[in-house]
Amino acid sequence: MYELFVLGELMDRPMHGYLLHHILSRIIGPVRQVSWGVLYPLIQRLEKENLIQMSGKDGNRKIYCITEAGKGQFFHLMGEKTTYNSDTKDYFDIKFANLHHVSKEQQVQIYEDYREYLGYLQEHNDLGEQIVMKIPVTSENERKSIQRTLHHRSHFVSSEISWLEDQLRELQDEEESEDKK
Repeated sequence: MYELFVLGELMDRPMHGYLLHHILSRIIGPVRQVSWGVLYPLIQRLEKENLIQMSGKDGNRKIYCITEAGKGQFFHLMGEKTTYNSDTKDYFDIKFANLHHVSKEQQVQIYEDYREYLGYLQEHNDLGEQIVMKIPVTSENERKSIQRTLHHRSHFVSSEISWLEDQLRELQDEEESEDKK
């Protein structure tokens, strides 16, 4: 996930680790922070693998830029199917932040992958609700609390699907506008 972020940011312009850290903190939110102990070893690995290279210095800070191999890796990661784990939402957010680097067809595919992920979450919620209703030892108060939580999660998924549909409509409108030119 962080590899895609670093490569994506360097697709836009060369920058130093401090700025990468600052931008990443903004993308993944105020609660979840990436440590310097994760970011700097990643930068060193990417440099060693020839995906990025130092292009200069700003005072004591090394400035990095992406290499051709790094661009290839970036496009590979953008097209790669996202696996579902605790980082999946952040991974999609990083992909969304880099959509301007890929074709409209690839953007649609990323959105469709996200729709699949949201469907997976909704299936999990629906199954959870069915299971909770069948457990005989669950008290009525506990059942209501669990259902409230599952409804909250379903509301999140519905909201995300609504946002997703807006993004796909926007892409379609852009394509139609370009076709008319």
